[in-house]
Amino acid sequence: FAYTGGGSMIKDLTVDASCTLTAKYADEVEFYGPFVGYHRGSLQGCTNNANITVSGEWTKGVRVGGLVGRVVIGNIKECTNNGKITLDDTVVSTSESVCAAGITGYISNDDGYIEKCTNNAAISVEGTATAMDCFIGGIVGACNGSIYDCTNTVKGSITSLIAAKTNYVGGICGSSNQNSMILRNTNRGQINCHVNATRDGDDNGRLSYIGGITSCGRGEVSDNANYGSIYS
Repeated sequence: FAYTGGGSMIKDLTVDASCTLTAKYADEVEFYGPFVGYHRGSLQGCTNNANITVSGEWTKGVRVGGLVGRVVIGNIKECTNNGKITLDDTVVSTSESVCAAGITGYISNDDGYIEKCTNNAAISVEGTATAMDCFIGGIVGACNGSIYDCTNTVKGSITSLIAAKTNYVGGICGSSNQNSMILRNTNRGQINCHVNATRDGDDNGRLSYIGGITSCGRGEVSDNANYGSIYS
């Protein structure tokens, strides 16, 4: 689905591993996920087994997740991602941020939340975000809502090689704002973040923040556990 409205529900569906999911360049901000791109409803008991690849130039940014691209006022409950997410070295975002994660790339509103979800697959991000930031997480990339009782397993390794203005990389969530809640989550995935100070002569990759749970938790972050190693 490209879009789900408030009050809608998607339940107990599976995307098979035989599917090939590839996203290539767009002139607008793109929200990309196997089940929903722009989500305002409820997704429950669903599983993605298909690998996801993103490539090319995105003039206004990309938000990609193993299940949903962007959650607005909706929720994702008891869902699982088993598909590897790859943003390859051809990815270029020239004016907006890049968000990538095992469940959803971006929760944009306070009322959006993820609950009891699991990521079992690797996330690999390369390329260049020339003007904005990059947010990468085992469960959520950038979070303005809440994440409860989720797990990024040992299979959910995170590798960030992207050159961006600032990189935010976390085992559960890349970064969260002051109204967000990250509660009772577990990360077991290894994090590898290797970003050059400069690339192609510009000032990308100036800062990288890395955390086992979140790299930058401005809201409530409590009762979480990290067992994954971090390399930078």
